[in-house]
Amino acid sequence: MNHKLKHLKCIAGLLLFCMIFVMMFFTIFTAAHFLHECTGAKCLTCHELHVAEALTKQFAAAIMTVVAAFFTALLSNRIMIADSISPFPGRTLVMDKVRMDN
Repeated sequence: MNHKLKHLKCIAGLLLFCMIFVMMFFTIFTAAHFLHECTGAKCLTCHELHVAEALTKQFAAAIMTVVAAFFTALLSNRIMIADSISPFPGRTLVMDKVRMDN
């Protein structure tokens, strides 16, 4: 089980690196080619800039969705395990010596 978890962490790290690389590549590409000599309506550089901008927006939306889902899962997990973190875990009525008779 520990071996599988290690592989999942490696894959997640590689995926994170790839997404950051793509975002940085498109940002650098856009910055480098922003002021170019446009040839008109069928300018290939303008087309590439529009494609890069669209992909950057899609990646940013995907990243924000993943971050929101992660924090939602983290917060819901914290709420669910709050009882096990308490200083008196597993308190029962018997441990508190509560009488249940009339």
